[in-house]
Amino acid sequence: MALLGHHFFNMSAPLWATRIHGLLPQRAQPSVSGFKLSRASPVDPLACAAASALYAGQTALTAEDFLSLRWLDCFARSGRQLLLCHALKLLEGWTAQRKARLTPSQECDVLQKLCKAAPDFAFHLNPDLLQPLALALQQQLRRVWATRVSSLAGHIEKAHVLLQASKVIQNGQVHAAEAIRLWDVSVPHLVAADGSPTIDKLDDFVRWISPLLASSDLLFAPATRQALDRAAPFLSMLIGADGRYCFSNETPVEMLKQAPPLRHARNAAVAQLQAGKTTVIALPQHLHAASQISISSQGHHLCDADFAPTSQVPFTTLDVHQTEQGQLLQQTSDALQRTVFLSPKGDDLRIEENCSGESVLFFRLNSEARISIARAGTQATLSLGAKNLWQLTLRGGHLSETADPHILRVNLSAQRLHWALKSITRSTPKTPKPELPELPF
Repeated sequence: MALLGHHFFNMSAPLWATRIHGLLPQRAQPSVSGFKLSRASPVDPLACAAASALYAGQTALTAEDFLSLRWLDCFARSGRQLLLCHALKLLEGWTAQRKARLTPSQECDVLQKLCKAAPDFAFHLNPDLLQPLALALQQQLRRVWATRVSSLAGHIEKAHVLLQASKVIQNGQVHAAEAIRLWDVSVPHLVAADGSPTIDKLDDFVRWISPLLASSDLLFAPATRQALDRAAPFLSMLIGADGRYCFSNETPVEMLKQAPPLRHARNAAVAQLQAGKTTVIALPQHLHAASQISISSQGHHLCDADFAPTSQVPFTTLDVHQTEQGQLLQQTSDALQRTVFLSPKGDDLRIEENCSGESVLFFRLNSEARISIARAGTQATLSLGAKNLWQLTLRGGHLSETADPHILRVNLSAQRLHWALKSITRSTPKTPKPELPELPF
């Protein structure tokens, strides 16, 4: 007999399990029945040696290392069936252990180690032998589902590991759906109106948003898709002339190379000046380790100028102007005022730094660049190949070497520092051929 006021819906079993996972977490997901066959990681001789030492008892395995699964990766990349079967035997003991409740981040880390190792086990062993791995994955999936995350970063981390689990097991549709739900809740709040991060640093922002930009098969809510569409031009703006991010050596995803880059993002106080074969990107301190100017030319990274005030104060205003005489950028904060000018041909870069308090400026050069300092540190010649020559001139400070030959420190002698980079054109004039007298024969 039905009660009045109650509604009944005809839902599939996975959808019904998703709805009631808060009440019955042990029944929220189907059991892990099998693994998807994918390409295994290449065999690592060092990992094989480490796994062999654990198998032979030459390396002691502590209780902490055993419970955290730090040993699983070396067995997975060993490529030896004997070592893989020994790891499965260890996983049986790991599953039987009664484990203390960890933090959500630690629970996700353990699940990520299991998901990373699963393709290698499925590639080298018979499916009938993988029952210990399936039980371990199922147990850890239940623990991750049962964790309660309150921060947006926790939603992102949990969604990432659930999607990774759905890609290695055969019945992972429920986990993928939960990952998309978590992203729909968090991503619109983590991407600002100009596509910049609202909370994260640039390194963390790129780490979690790059897989989402590269995945075209995920069906997000309209607000999430709009946030990703805003982030693509912003990240494309941070790619220098060398094809890499100006703040790290990570390679951008392919779709960012096709997105039209922004010239400036006012919420984030980030701007890009591009002329000729030269690209100049200005980053504020609240998005990076220091207030940085990244310079790249001729398809290569040239140098970074890191200007770090003592107090981390974000830029309050950002003005960008473009005229026939060149491009002008002005950044202003309570501790620093910066003016950047780039000529139309990209061969003349002039920067003025007006700082208050104690500040330090470092030039971080390309590892292949060569520099020659002259005129008591107020002038230097920077070379990166035969056709990539620049002259650095300073007023209000002088260069000094550090322990790292590719890092130069600028000692300020005035409150206002002017420095400029001008391209040097090396040309060899052709000498006319000497006129020789005609020979009589």
